[in-house]
Amino acid sequence: MACMRTWWIAGAAALAACGTPTPSDGIVSGSRLKARFMTAEGGARQFQGWHDSELDVDCSVFGDEMRCYPDASSTGLFADATCDTPLVNVFRDATCSPVPAFVATYTNAPCSYGYERLWHTGAKVSPSMVYSKDLTGACVGSAPDPQFDYYTAGAEVALDSLVGAHYEREGDGAIQDNVLVADDGARRPSGPWLADADTYCYDDGGHCIPEYRYAYQSADDTCSHPVAADYACDPPPARIGAYVHDDMCTGHLELYEAGPKITPTTIYDLNEADCSPQTADGDYWSAGAPISNDSFPAIARAPAHGSARIQPYTISGDGFVQVVGDFRDTELDEDCYAVQVAADEWRCNPGNVAYVDRSFYGDASCQSPVQVVGGYADACAGIAPAPPAAVIDTVPADDGCTSYAVLHAVGAEVTNLYYLNGGTCTPATADDSVKWYAVGDVISWDRYARLRPTID
Repeated sequence: MACMRTWWIAGAAALAACGTPTPSDGIVSGSRLKARFMTAEGGARQFQGWHDSELDVDCSVFGDEMRCYPDASSTGLFADATCDTPLVNVFRDATCSPVPAFVATYTNAPCSYGYERLWHTGAKVSPSMVYSKDLTGACVGSAPDPQFDYYTAGAEVALDSLVGAHYEREGDGAIQDNVLVADDGARRPSGPWLADADTYCYDDGGHCIPEYRYAYQSADDTCSHPVAADYACDPPPARIGAYVHDDMCTGHLELYEAGPKITPTTIYDLNEADCSPQTADGDYWSAGAPISNDSFPAIARAPAHGSARIQPYTISGDGFVQVVGDFRDTELDEDCYAVQVAADEWRCNPGNVAYVDRSFYGDASCQSPVQVVGGYADACAGIAPAPPAAVIDTVPADDGCTSYAVLHAVGAEVTNLYYLNGGTCTPATADDSVKWYAVGDVISWDRYARLRPTID
């Protein structure tokens, strides 16, 4: 019997023939943390984050004490003269400014990051004074702003009651998997790990290049000795990298061992063609011996080869394979990303669909706004300006808060346009780099693949 796949659309199950399965991304929900995705027919999915099923709130893993922290308001306002009890301020009568579920204070210890304390948002209050800390750390009062409603902190949430997490390395090759492992069993591969360098690595020119400190400046006026800034809270870098422009269209990464720390008085801007001088600010790490990019293992990024229309990308090298969330529409031969087009409908929008430009006028006094879309040249690829495949406009939903993407056809070329330049209505001149086109009629999204949000 032929293999069949079930796809749920608007409550009805549709069956499609199974072909080559979509490869697993290795993401697993735990007993409390549930993985959220944007999912395509056939199984390809993009990780959207975690949902704490006990608190019934989305959360993100971060902080020096790694935990899945819920989104929380941190206004810097307090209800008391000792700045201990935080306040939440929300625009009064603003339908699109919901009261946040949590309020937090952040640690202010040097080189630390994370919540210090966390509360459920409590009752609405009408304070006669609100308090905040000044630059010296003193708690000072001021009158409440009448544009805002205020809410105090409610029941405190113990930080150690949240789901903790850590990283584990898996694999025994030159490139390993760095996996986020939560205390409740949730797991998510987070990227390739270069074992010899003991750090993440990234595809650059087909090799898995380990993390490096980027050099924006040079120590000399020929811009041939890159230097990277020293940051107080970061450990000394193992490597320094600088991007070198070969010509107007191409360039390459040059990598160096980190040399000694220096304290120059003048540095030179690597990003400027004239290598312009700047006043140095603090310490810098000099470039040491050059490192060949070819000394690192090869890695490749490519779409998976399943039979479904939407395929995820994979990265692979030296026995390492990982599915990443980027989508490829194999029918349109375009990368695509999720856009919401109706209350319960998402589509995978390709990169050749542009957005409405509202910065132009159709008259020389700049009194008549017009909507156009630009078609841009790619001089390096030898591509002349051309109209995009379609154009997207965003319109508010009935609630006035959510916006949906509306698809339009591209109309005829528009030539007589004007824009405001410092208050002066100025003609816009199309040239070899850009042409503008009218926004045409609304068209259907049916050509583009359907997506849906899911929770594992």
